[in-house]
Amino acid sequence: MPLPIPTSQPVHIHGLFSISPDRARLYQFNDRSTQDQTPARWNNWLLQGPVPVAWARLLSYLAHLHPRQPAFGQWPQSIDDARDPLSNATANLIGVIDKERLALWPTEVGYVTANEGLLDAGDEPEALRDALREAKAPIVYIPQQLRQRAKKLFKDRVLCPRSLCSFLKHESSRISLWSDQTKHRILEYLLSEPGFIDYDGLELFPFQDGNYRSIGDYTAFIHRDKFERGLFCLEDFRNLDLDTLSAAAQRALRDGCENSTIHPSIRYRSANCLRDYCMSTMFKNVPEDRDMVVLGEEPTAFVSKVWTWISMRRIDILDKDISCLWLLPLSNGHHRNVKPRSSSSQVYFAPVGKIGELMWKFDAKSSARPLPLLDIGPTGLAPSFVSILTKTPDIMSNLFIKDASSIVLFLQWLHRTSPLVDDAADEEKLLIARLVASHLPQPFTSLERKVVVLALGFLQIFQKISWKAEGGRMLVRPLRCLLVLTNRR
Repeated sequence: MPLPIPTSQPVHIHGLFSISPDRARLYQFNDRSTQDQTPARWNNWLLQGPVPVAWARLLSYLAHLHPRQPAFGQWPQSIDDARDPLSNATANLIGVIDKERLALWPTEVGYVTANEGLLDAGDEPEALRDALREAKAPIVYIPQQLRQRAKKLFKDRVLCPRSLCSFLKHESSRISLWSDQTKHRILEYLLSEPGFIDYDGLELFPFQDGNYRSIGDYTAFIHRDKFERGLFCLEDFRNLDLDTLSAAAQRALRDGCENSTIHPSIRYRSANCLRDYCMSTMFKNVPEDRDMVVLGEEPTAFVSKVWTWISMRRIDILDKDISCLWLLPLSNGHHRNVKPRSSSSQVYFAPVGKIGELMWKFDAKSSARPLPLLDIGPTGLAPSFVSILTKTPDIMSNLFIKDASSIVLFLQWLHRTSPLVDDAADEEKLLIARLVASHLPQPFTSLERKVVVLALGFLQIFQKISWKAEGGRMLVRPLRCLLVLTNRR
């Protein structure tokens, strides 16, 4: 018959308990009404052994009967009173579940053992729960009053990016069946732990070509801004589509790239990446052994964007990954390597001013252009890009760019293009002579002096004059011919 003893438990417990003569209570160790402890030991044995085992069997039956329905309502209810005979019922039940490895932990995929499931952390947002549900992750959402005791059983199998990744890698073939929203939410969760990078091999990363891929053996790039996205648009299969991700996920990816706390296969583009991109797209048909090449309209427009990127990213123009690219537009319609293989591919920089104006005039008259000029006009390099090349004399020397603001190099260029000077108008020749005269007072090295003397010896830029006496005066008259000075000892 039932006893008039309230238990506050969701089940009735039937057993051969030792009770007081008035059927009002169970004998317990703290019972002072009798000196014989045998009844108390018997009751304690029942409550510590057979009762939790029977309770576990009841829960197993309910789990089999309702595999998708949690049965925590039928678990022992916590009792703070140590005098209550069922105050340890929860601990005893969990002990039985652990010992017999019973699948009594409810998840979206059915009941699992503690070794098969992941205990929830208790603070998962509803959006993440929905994603985990579609992913069929065996997450055990446990009532708060059971959490501390359950943690001891689950040990390190508590939901976190690391434990979820471990599960997903055994179920990776199912990821392709998930909705995009679930992939994004799972990815955002995996990225939420700073420094955790063990998510390679999971096809959760959205790319701009519309596909999802894993990272690891596959390098993925993140764009810093819209300009960079447009520049590298020909490799959408390598570009992560951040626009599809949440602001938190985007921030985690960008911060990870900035601080090198993300998987090394995810990165910002560098000079090395630019070289590989150019060589596999715009320059893939360009002969690599040629310093000067003719580019089409699209590659030419692309070169201008590359210069913008180099300037924005403050890439060193002497970087070997940049120097092999055909980025220097020339007056002869070609593009030259930033740093050519051969010194014979040198080009000249025509400075702003009268010297530059003369050089451009003579260059425009030449069809062959044996010594092309660096194109800094509307179709060439912008002033900000030119300043990168002309920043120091060492840079120009390394890149085989001759700065004609030096009168020595200007005369050298004129000497090597002397047929153009020979056919120039007298006014142009006179201007050259005046420019030369204005610079001659400056000191030259012995090598520079040789260059100047050699050039002046062949350039027809000096007027021949004659004079005669008239009425006690000497009248000087220029002739319409020009004298060629030769270098004589």
